[in-house]
Amino acid sequence: MPTTCVNCSKAVGDQQSNIQCDACKGSIHLTCTDLRAEDRVTRHKVRGIKIICNPCSSNIEIFANLKSMLDKYNEDLQQKINKIDGKVDEMAGRIVGLEDKLSVAGQYSTAQDTDKIANEAVDRMNRAKNIFVRGIPEHTGDIQQKKDHDKHILTEILQTVECNSVPITFFRVGSVANRYPRMIKVVMSSEYEARQILRNKSKLLERGNTRKVTIIDDKTPVQVEYLRAVRSELEVRKGNGEQNLTIKYIRGVPKIVNFRN
Repeated sequence: MPTTCVNCSKAVGDQQSNIQCDACKGSIHLTCTDLRAEDRVTRHKVRGIKIICNPCSSNIEIFANLKSMLDKYNEDLQQKINKIDGKVDEMAGRIVGLEDKLSVAGQYSTAQDTDKIANEAVDRMNRAKNIFVRGIPEHTGDIQQKKDHDKHILTEILQTVECNSVPITFFRVGSVANRYPRMIKVVMSSEYEARQILRNKSKLLERGNTRKVTIIDDKTPVQVEYLRAVRSELEVRKGNGEQNLTIKYIRGVPKIVNFRN
C-alpha cells in the first residue's frame, strides 16, 4: 500500500523528495514544508532541527493550550485551598482561645455565675482585635491635622512591627492632658493581626523614633483586676526574699515564674 503525505494526503514517492515527521513518524513531501532539497541533508546532520507535520502541529498547540488552562486552574484552586486553610486555622485558633478564656474566667466566678463567664468570654473576643498605642505625641492642629498626624505615625509603627494590614479605625481615648499624650486605640481586622503586632512590639526598641512608644492589648476589667492581683503577689513574694521572679504570659494568662528556669 503506497505511503501518503500526512500534510496533503497524496502519495509519497522516493525518499529524496520526502521527509519524516519527528512526532508521528509519518512522511511529508518536501514541497509541503518550507524546506528545500538541500535542507533535508542538513536536517539529518543536525538532529536539533525538528520537523512537525500539520496535524501534529495542531495537536501540540491544542495540548499546549490545554496544559496552560490546567496550570491556571490548578493555580486558582491552590489559592482557594490556601485561603480555606487559613480560615480553618483562624477558626481553630479562636476556638482554642475561647476555651482558654472560659477557663480563665472561671478563676473569678462561682459555678452560679454562668452569665458572667459568658459575658467575659464575649467581651474578650470583642477586644481581641484591639490594641492600645502609648507614647505618641499629640498634634496641636485642627481635628483633621491631628488625625493625619496619628495615621502617619501609626503607619510607621505597623511597618516596624512587620504588620502590612491597615486598621479599621483608630482614635485617642480619655481626656486631653498636658502632662501625657492620650493613648490611641487601634482596631484591626482580626485577632491574628492584633497578636502579630503584640508579638513583634519589641522591634520598636530598634528604632530611635519609636523607642518611647509602647503597645498593649485591650484587657477587660476582669483581666485588669487579675493582672493587678498578680503584680501585688509578685511584690509580696519578692519582699519575702524570693528571687529571680517575673510575670510571664502563658497562653494569654499572666503568671509568676522563675526566669532562671
